[in-house]
Amino acid sequence: MFKRLVILLLEFGAGLAGNLAAGWVQQDAWQNLFTPTRLAGTVGGAALMLMLLALLESERTLAWNWRWHRYWYLRALAQHPDLQRWQTDFARLTLANGRQAVVTAELLAQGERQDMVAFLHAFLLACPPGPRAVLILGEPGAGKSTGLERLAWQMARQGMRLLGWGQPIPVLLRLENYQEGSLLQFAEQQMRHAVGGRSAKVLSCGFETLLEAGRIVLLCDALDEALGARRDLALAEIGLFLDSQAYAAARLALTARIREEPGNRLRELPVYTIQDLNDEAVRAFVRAYRRPQDEEAVIMQRLQNFRLLEPGGLGRNPFWLKLVVESGAFQGRKGQILQQAVETLLAREWDKPETQRTGWQRRLPQAVQLAETRWGLAWLAYQMSAAGQVAVELEQVQNRLLPGWLAGRPNATGLLPGDIVGLGRDAQLLVYGPGPLRFRHRLLQEALTAWALAEDGELRRAAAARYAGDTGWWETLLMLGHMVDDPEILARQILDESSSEDPDQPGQAEQRLFLALGIVGSMDRVDAMLRQQMLAVLSRSLAQGVNDSHRAAARALAEVAWDETVAWLGGLLWEESETLQLAAVDLAVAIGNNALRDAASFLKRHGCSRVSSCCWG
Repeated sequence: MFKRLVILLLEFGAGLAGNLAAGWVQQDAWQNLFTPTRLAGTVGGAALMLMLLALLESERTLAWNWRWHRYWYLRALAQHPDLQRWQTDFARLTLANGRQAVVTAELLAQGERQDMVAFLHAFLLACPPGPRAVLILGEPGAGKSTGLERLAWQMARQGMRLLGWGQPIPVLLRLENYQEGSLLQFAEQQMRHAVGGRSAKVLSCGFETLLEAGRIVLLCDALDEALGARRDLALAEIGLFLDSQAYAAARLALTARIREEPGNRLRELPVYTIQDLNDEAVRAFVRAYRRPQDEEAVIMQRLQNFRLLEPGGLGRNPFWLKLVVESGAFQGRKGQILQQAVETLLAREWDKPETQRTGWQRRLPQAVQLAETRWGLAWLAYQMSAAGQVAVELEQVQNRLLPGWLAGRPNATGLLPGDIVGLGRDAQLLVYGPGPLRFRHRLLQEALTAWALAEDGELRRAAAARYAGDTGWWETLLMLGHMVDDPEILARQILDESSSEDPDQPGQAEQRLFLALGIVGSMDRVDAMLRQQMLAVLSRSLAQGVNDSHRAAARALAEVAWDETVAWLGGLLWEESETLQLAAVDLAVAIGNNALRDAASFLKRHGCSRVSSCCWG
């Protein structure tokens, strides 16, 4: 709209200038405004401006008019709701911190903790120009996605102030939406549809040319969420892009979950890891998000008491800390905390006045509607997870998915799909409009999927058989183990499936076995018979030694359950079987466990010469 207004003003100004120019020739600039000569001057000035505007708006003249379109693209990007949605939270944190900015994502660079956004901005725009690519790793919820959104917004804002002069064009690529084709085709589509409008379309038509000239920065978010074969495709495409001489001046930032292993398909990149929240940031989160009835000192003490502020603890993670403080759910494992938090966040919205609700109504008794909303969201999460989706069109949810589910819920009579998604959005569980519907964080989708499985035995058995060999589902299935009354049954179901190997999917037997080990490793008490069964299956699997499938499975498990993986590997060191001892050390190397030397020393003292040679030789 503003661009159209500017064009109209330019057109009006050109016509007026032509009129005054004609008047100056006649030496009566401010008189007789409507003489034939003056009218001809007006038409001529307007025609010249129309020609100039046509050239500015044309796709064929991108070589010189791209700066015009860059400004309008950056302006639209800076006002995009997806990039602004976090501003309220950051403003809240800043106020809670005495109007001082709170850094929620820091990297360790040059031996110092640095703001992730400021570091990336300087890194990607550094001179002299040349290959600029970086990989950022972080735990789920550490702020990777938010950091890239803030960076895109910051670059757009800075470019607007300078009318775009000298500033590259940030293009945010959410890799979870990457389905097929080349990475550049996907990037072109994202650029065209990110903000809409003529300028986005024109720039996307010259995308490759702009990229070759170093005028575009690619911000690739969530490599780990490009699941299964799509992740392999994304890695292959990113590798080709980085190795291409045509894009030697291109700049790229890539994020993935910590311990994510891009493999040899990517050339060596500088890698930085997001650090735990510092004490000042933790206190700012507590002040900003605590419930009115909770005191800051009490919350800090509870965080300490439940060991949430230890290195790597949930209280050092922005997503988990905010969730814990807002809901008051301090105790339990990830799945249990999320379960409590979802119930609390939904209930909190119930008492708000109608004017503060987003399209939902109280149609049933409170307990019934909140329960049905929770199950509706869980069922939606499962459907999306089963389809390998992290986003779905709102129209599809409201017109097809949820109506079919509600039809089979006798307690939900009168409840509408809009009531479920509206309450979910107000409770900060969903994000939609503009753009497709998604859960606010992938962890929420995974937890709600686990919730749906926990309540449906048939669905749970089917999921254990179908998805236990898919590492993209492991976070969900591990949370499921924390939610069910008898996780041993789930572990046995997965373990039974590990006895058979699909020739079309090698390595799945090892993956299922290691997932079962992870579930058992997270249990407070393990049945002795189940433990012996697990060790027997593991011993048979390792009879020929540790292979690449075992190592890959161990790395995948460590990615989502580091503590549990290290714990059961450490337990194998105490087994009498030398096969299991050797396997523990080999797998510890595979996951990068720093305790390897201690393990080898222990085994050496107990006379295991083979381990001594493999570890010290």
